[in-house]
Amino acid sequence: MENQVRTEHKLTMIMKHVPVGLAEIDRTGRIIHLNLKGESYLKPIFIATDTSSDNLFPVLDCIAPSITNKINTTADDAGQILTNELHSFQLCFGGEKVERHFNFTVIKVFT
Repeated sequence: MENQVRTEHKLTMIMKHVPVGLAEIDRTGRIIHLNLKGESYLKPIFIATDTSSDNLFPVLDCIAPSITNKINTTADDAGQILTNELHSFQLCFGGEKVERHFNFTVIKVFT
């Protein structure tokens, strides 16, 4: 049991500091976990779009509405539903128009 706790702690630390954005959400889009890189990617978008920072769906709807739709229409245990799908979008930040590009991989496993 102690080994399992140590392994889980190590994995949690790796996930927190991995240099890609990772988010865990519930069925409603509420963010359960967001790693450091995910926070740094999403924070400016939350601010620029004036959306709540506790739900990912409104942000996804700004970036790529098809992703929210795919998450909501596939089976809870579908597994990987998107692989490295590129989406580009523009937003105004500080009076300046900025273009951003994101690659999305989505794994859907709700229990």
